[in-house]
Amino acid sequence: MLPDLFSATQDYWQKLDRLEARYQRGELPIEAVDAEVKRLMTDLSAERRRALSAFGYVLRHWFTNNRQAIASFSFIVLTIYAWFTVASIA
Repeated sequence: MLPDLFSATQDYWQKLDRLEARYQRGELPIEAVDAEVKRLMTDLSAERRRALSAFGYVLRHWFTNNRQAIASFSFIVLTIYAWFTVASIA
């Protein structure tokens, strides 16, 4: 299952907004805010790495399963390109 990066980003911004509100009310010192922001950024970056890894896996799987079709399509495109190139010279 693919990680929900959109939801993770929304959650990150909501937590940042709540953290800012607490700081504005004077409930948290700046050091605590810095530490919490660092933790939130670490969590979001981990989610992004999971999403990128999952996308890479899906892409590798797709290329592995469709290797023959990709090779055939590439051959056809190269042949048409060569034909047009030779036809424009002549």
